[in-house]
This record gives sequence, structure tokens and C-alpha cells, in this order.
Amino acid sequence: MVYKFKEGSRLNADPNKIGRELLSINNNIPEKTVALAQDADTELHKCFTWDDTKAAHAHRLQEARQIISIIVEDVPKTEDHEAFEIRSFTNVHVENVGNVYMPIAEVMANPDYKKEALSDISHAIKSLKSKAYSYRHYDAQKMDTVLIGLQVADSAFDLAEQPAQPAAQPTA
Repeated sequence: MVYKFKEGSRLNADPNKIGRELLSINNNIPEKTVALAQDADTELHKCFTWDDTKAAHAHRLQEARQIISIIVEDVPKTEDHEAFEIRSFTNVHVENVGNVYMPIAEVMANPDYKKEALSDISHAIKSLKSKAYSYRHYDAQKMDTVLIGLQVADSAFDLAEQPAQPAAQPTA
């Protein structure tokens, strides 16, 4: 087996060594991974922040992201749909500031932020397709059904991104 990092990974370590180390852990859970990584001779060790002050700050930032992501709003029932919940905030990139969380209503009202948010949805659909495909080897029938649904979603999303075509003019 040859292991590699997902595209965009920023870890400075050998993914093959890490994959083998992770495989060596029976019934792996995060606590066991951290325990193995405490050994400075492991490749996993390079992937963790061992300065407790920096690690604590990073952990609080992750907690903040989780808190922001679980705040939702109720959308009331109408004649077109049942009541449902939506996330209140989403992450967008703001020029000269970086990534920030903004109310979804504000994001969708700004053409640049809206384009970014919709691109994130498209990327999520593609990511789910990739994940389902990776499970296909183990349950082809179920995953093929899932993949068909995701392909429909992906195609519908692509269609929705295309500019509206003018109505055909009747010919005389």
C-alpha cells in the first residue's frame, strides 16, 4: 500500500510512514494516535503541536469554529415547504482580512461571496462523490445508487450556475 496526503495538505512528514504507523494501531481512536505520536521517533510526532500554549490556543480556535458552525436559524413553514433549520454563518474570504464567518444572508447578497459559497457547495458534492466511490469496492450496489444521486446533484448544480438563456423567439 502506498499512502499519500490529500491534495492541499500542509503536513511536513512522510505519508507512507504515517500510514504504516496508523495501521499498526489496533482499534485506532484519536487518543491512541496521540499516544503513539508522543514518541519523537515516529513520523506522526511531526504532525502535532507539542508546545502546550500553542496547542491550547489552536484547540480554542477549533472550538470557536465548531461553536460558530452549530448556530442555526429556523425557517418557518410556508405553502412551498415544511419548516427547517439553516446554518446562520458561513466562512468566506475577505480581501485584506482573510477567512471570516458572516451571516449567510449577507453572503448570498454579495455576488463575490455568493460565488465562493456556491463553489464550496459544488466542492462538497464532488468530495462526497469521491468518498462514495472509495467505498464502492466494498458495496458496489449501494454506492452506485449513492453515486447516481450525487451525480444528479452535481449536474443540477452545474446547470444552476450557467447563465439563463434568453427565451426562444417565435419564427414567422
